[in-house]
Amino acid sequence: MLSYKSKVDERILNHQLMKKLMADGLHMSALNLGQRTLTECGPHVGLLCDIVCCQYQLGFINSCSEMINLVLKEYGLASDYLSNESSRRTLIFISKIQEELGQVCESLTSLADAYKFCETKKDFKMILTQELRLMSYLGFKNKIIDKMSVLSQKYENSYSDKVEILHALLWSEYCLFGFADTSKIFLRLVGENLSDSDSRLTYRDFLEIVCLAHTQKNDIILTAIQKFKKKNNLQSFDLFLIDYLTLGEVSDEYLFNSDLSVMQKIRLLNIISNSVKTLELAKAKYYKQFVLLTQHLSLDNQRILKNLMPQQKTDSCAPLIVELNRFTDLQKKILILFETKSAYDLTELTIKIWGENYSALHYDRLRMLVYKLNKSMISITPSAVFTITKNEIKLNQKIKIAA
Repeated sequence: MLSYKSKVDERILNHQLMKKLMADGLHMSALNLGQRTLTECGPHVGLLCDIVCCQYQLGFINSCSEMINLVLKEYGLASDYLSNESSRRTLIFISKIQEELGQVCESLTSLADAYKFCETKKDFKMILTQELRLMSYLGFKNKIIDKMSVLSQKYENSYSDKVEILHALLWSEYCLFGFADTSKIFLRLVGENLSDSDSRLTYRDFLEIVCLAHTQKNDIILTAIQKFKKKNNLQSFDLFLIDYLTLGEVSDEYLFNSDLSVMQKIRLLNIISNSVKTLELAKAKYYKQFVLLTQHLSLDNQRILKNLMPQQKTDSCAPLIVELNRFTDLQKKILILFETKSAYDLTELTIKIWGENYSALHYDRLRMLVYKLNKSMISITPSAVFTITKNEIKLNQKIKIAA
């Protein structure tokens, strides 16, 4: 039985053991130890990050989403006491989890903040690789050219430097120049004697690009598919890519797998809905799924991610006919209110619906009301009907409620 001088000593020793369990692939054991340590010894940035990492590796995406808010809070409290390296690593990690949650604006902001803690050119480039990869996937062509030129300059000879930089260039080359040069970088990457995790990630990203490019399968692609099939610890996203490339069609059931993050589901929808084989009717269905998936995100995030989906043809002036008997009494109230007005201040709306003065509690209730209304409307229209901000609820400008 271990004895500890203090709670700090206990946390440090348990965290070290947790890291060893993670290195050995025992993420559930590591998670249990981390959560127990958190309860008994209190929060710490490094401990919280590793708990989130375990949750992500195990596919506990909802728990991961809740925990990242605690990481952000603890980092805010401890940032003045952390070393530049700890701050930089923490912000890069936070950025990656935010990306997986679909919070791409917040993810890019975290990376921008991480630059403040750079001490060497190597530090700068390691942040730049993450930023360039995400911007390239999102199609920010005008923003990545200058960044790409910096990254393409001579890099360090260490393994991690080469892999991170080539991985970023894999996506930026595809974004700017198409598929041809992507294959060349992929071959350079797999020639680096990659670790198991880096190898799996490299094959995953290359094959995702193959799916997006709609390119004919050549020997390089066919070999990549076969080698990827043999990798250990393949996840739902990996299995989707294999099925899509080998069968040509995939089941919608993949989108409901609980081990997929929000961003991974969006990436799958991007591949399916942009397929040359997908009919317009099916594209509309996938767009509805996209709307449901992203409606809890900020409007800026929704706008950026929406660019990944095929544009929907809509009748901008056609009213949305709503049968009120489908909805609860509370939902009916708000639908009737929006027949004659396209936006309501939250204070005014709270008085009209509940006859009460507005408070923070009402924001949560209104947010859930908007979520449920949009979910109910998805069978009628592929677009989000209502959006909520800190100040108001707005009706989609292309929609007119006719209750």
